Amino acid sequence: MKKHLTVVFVCFSLLLFGQVSFEVITDAQSVLQNSSFQLSFKLSNAQGSNFNAPDFSPFQVIAGPARSMQTSIINGAMTSSIGYVYTLACNQVGSFTIKPANILVNGKVLYSKPITIKVVKAQANASNGAEIIVRAFLDKTEAYLGEQICLTYKLYTQVNIDNMEMGTHPNLDAFQDQAVNMLNNPTLREIYNGKEYTTKILSKTILFPVKSGRIHIDPSVYRFVKGERDPFGVGMTSMFRSEVVNVSTNDLEILIKELPQPIPENYSGAVGSMSIQFSPLNRTYSLNDAIHLGLQLQGDANFNTLNPDFIKLDSSFEITDSKSGDIIKVTDEPRLTNTRKFDFLLLPKKSGQFILAPGFVYFNTELKKYIHLQDSFLLQISPGHETAKNNAPDAILDPIIEHPKLIAGHDYLFNDPKIWLLSLFPIALLCIGLIRNTRLKKKQLDPDSFEFQTTDPGELNLDGLEIQLLQKINKVFKKDTRFKSLTEAKMYLNFIIKDDTKPISFLDLIQQLEAMKYSGIQDVTKLKDLQARIARLDELSI
Repeated sequence: MKKHLTVVFVCFSLLLFGQVSFEVITDAQSVLQNSSFQLSFKLSNAQGSNFNAPDFSPFQVIAGPARSMQTSIINGAMTSSIGYVYTLACNQVGSFTIKPANILVNGKVLYSKPITIKVVKAQANASNGAEIIVRAFLDKTEAYLGEQICLTYKLYTQVNIDNMEMGTHPNLDAFQDQAVNMLNNPTLREIYNGKEYTTKILSKTILFPVKSGRIHIDPSVYRFVKGERDPFGVGMTSMFRSEVVNVSTNDLEILIKELPQPIPENYSGAVGSMSIQFSPLNRTYSLNDAIHLGLQLQGDANFNTLNPDFIKLDSSFEITDSKSGDIIKVTDEPRLTNTRKFDFLLLPKKSGQFILAPGFVYFNTELKKYIHLQDSFLLQISPGHETAKNNAPDAILDPIIEHPKLIAGHDYLFNDPKIWLLSLFPIALLCIGLIRNTRLKKKQLDPDSFEFQTTDPGELNLDGLEIQLLQKINKVFKKDTRFKSLTEAKMYLNFIIKDDTKPISFLDLIQQLEAMKYSGIQDVTKLKDLQARIARLDELSI
């Protein structure tokens, strides 16, 4: 049981923590003579002991070792590190290699890699150099049409920079371009023209040339806001003193060559380094089967312009469907590498034994020749059952009905009383509903049929008062035809008011009732007052 718990704990630790590593890190690739820099040995995701530093000569240890510890959790994955930091300097000029350090981890000795530092002598007129420089680089001086090229802009600075932007962009119409993600971009220290600078990659752009010849790339202009710390020392950089500086880069030129001739007939348009992986196929199929062929292409070519012809068809197969997946980036360091999946659905057209040989042709820039990546599948296609029967020379189609006979029908449906009852039942329900609906409408239209009732004797509402008033009008003004609504009663009262003054009280109540109804506010006091006034209408007689 104890052994099992140990295994579970080890597995959990491997899932929780990242991979164990021991590496050397520096903030300087090259330094000035007698200039100091930092060198650290970092142990990640483990507890170590017995750390042994290397011999740093000819470098002198100015300070250290200082220990640093760091722990972080990202997406549930925990990483921790322990660092041994040294500050070094060298009074000699040249390139010097610092040997590996070692540390003991779980009974095993881990070694760092050796690292080379270049020490250069400061120039006498180095103080006249610019404080901010931006240099443009291409990773090659010549390339083929469609070959991947990397354009890099690098910043060299000796001052604090608060902000920056690219003012002018070069014309890249001779290329198809794609920006590179620069999230993980460290800041380093380098020597340039005898001066020490802090350097950082500003941008990287992948270029695919679409035009041959000598291509010129114009300089770009960057705009920097240069700041200094405030005199009070609180770290505010641009409130007290800032300066806008426009910095122009160098221009570039590259030779773009045509692809060698002759170009193969099934050339895909890919230039660079490519690989392909085919999904396995079965050994046997029938004419009724659809053959699914899948493949995955990967490399540093321009996937946006590929026109691959993977399958060269003859009379043996037919492509009934094909589709391609999205272009997925694998990595952009040191070169942009993409991958893409392709799927084909093939339908065999005849039986027999065939060789299916899908392939991909591209131009390899290192070998400077066209490469044909190919695989072959030996397939046995057997006749389908239905196809074999229909193609038989002696096959005879049987008649659908040899001797059709007609049989007299019987009226079983209409001779059953239950069927009649079930058929009449919906009609009876419909008639009952219509009669009930008619009676309800008639009752609603008869004002004398309404009785003002509420669940609470003290509760009043406008609808009840309206019914009471209509009943009083019909009672006081006895007519053969009763009023069905206050609107009809109001029209009649306005008509007879010139000969009789009694309708004035009724018209006044109708007006107040309509005003409360359309205002949306039901005041209990006013409702009670209206109810009392309607009750006193019994004293009137025509």
